[in-house]
Amino acid sequence: MVIADVMMAETEKENAEEPLLFPTIHILQLVKDARQRHGLRHADYNRYRSYCRSKLKHVRRALKFTNIHKCVRRHKAKFMKRWVIDETFTDEKFVQLGLFEAERRWAKAMSDKMAMEDNPDKLRKRHSLRMNLKRAVFHATSLETLVRNNTKCDAPTKLEAQAYAAWLRGICCFELRKWHEAAEALKAARIVYDRLAEATQNTTLANLYKAKCREIQPQLRLCEFSSAESSPVEMLMNELIAIRMQGTDSDTVDRLIAEMRSKATSDSVVVIEWGGFKSTIEDNKTRQVIQGWKQVDTELNQCHTPKEKIALYEKQLTDTRDALDRMSDLIRRKAAENSDLSVLQSVKTYLEFLKMTGTSAKYLAMIENIKYIDTIEWDVVLYLSVSWLVVIILNFLIFQIIELTGASANGDLIKAFRFKIEFYKTFRYVFYDLFPTPSYFSTF
Repeated sequence: MVIADVMMAETEKENAEEPLLFPTIHILQLVKDARQRHGLRHADYNRYRSYCRSKLKHVRRALKFTNIHKCVRRHKAKFMKRWVIDETFTDEKFVQLGLFEAERRWAKAMSDKMAMEDNPDKLRKRHSLRMNLKRAVFHATSLETLVRNNTKCDAPTKLEAQAYAAWLRGICCFELRKWHEAAEALKAARIVYDRLAEATQNTTLANLYKAKCREIQPQLRLCEFSSAESSPVEMLMNELIAIRMQGTDSDTVDRLIAEMRSKATSDSVVVIEWGGFKSTIEDNKTRQVIQGWKQVDTELNQCHTPKEKIALYEKQLTDTRDALDRMSDLIRRKAAENSDLSVLQSVKTYLEFLKMTGTSAKYLAMIENIKYIDTIEWDVVLYLSVSWLVVIILNFLIFQIIELTGASANGDLIKAFRFKIEFYKTFRYVFYDLFPTPSYFSTF
């Protein structure tokens, strides 16, 4: 009995010396689910920030770790924030406090960044963006330190905390234009996520880690280019476009491509010729749009299906409409100042020309996409294609493009479009003579 008691005592001592580990906390999956369910599916950063604030309050109450208010509630001088330290880190839910503090600051920074897209000169928003990103990095780094020093956290949790902190640090340096530091941090995050993808047996987690690596890649390439460690602008642009075609987060890559174009055109002079006059483009947004249309042919060569072409045209047309709205506002402001509007009017008309030709090309891509529809017969495909060609001719080639102000000054342009009009008209007449209306439409 004495020997048995001694053995039980030794076993209890060993169990006491080896504390039970916390369950593995998949930080990336936790963040991904929260973002998708609470606003970021529709790029609503303010909604996600509100969710993070509510989540923090709920977790603090559940852990009985609420902040302290001395005597007077909601009074600055009486508020005392309770920070998580090594001694209080006794539950895996404490990880969520540091995580959602960082996410809340990151969401506020991204909201400020979206507000700056329409007006890049908002200095207050720029300052708020940088300040919130720095605070997000502070919370993420503190979380990484807590997890690394805690003996109850397992290796995957520590690696995920390290990768998340490195990614946020890279994003912060990216916005601060510290290209070398951003590249180093993003490389570190990508390496950790690569190793996690190789080590895990869970296919869902592996796909999530690989998707994060693909998301980091375009930002890393832009950092390498900006720090003069990479190839020329054209090669980098082509690589970013190829990354987008591979199914990476298109919104992120589109923003990087726009930033790439902005960087490429910020020091260059963009001159257009319309109405017999040459005009220099001074507005940065308009320069990006014009450079984007010049790049469209290169991007189209990398599109494999008509749907990809349609998406490309839609993105470029959306940017063109935004530039037209911006130009209209500028013209109204200049008109109130009694300034000369001839150059601005010429630029606006040129943007309208780009929009109309792009819309025509998009419709042609939509006609091409009809061929891939299996649910309708071939004669219906032909009939729909010709009907859409009539819409293109009447709405864009005749009534709008040729009648644009200043279009008559370019004789070659007018001849080319008049030839297209005659070609499509002849094709339509011949088609209607050879092919009757399909039976599919006779029931309507």
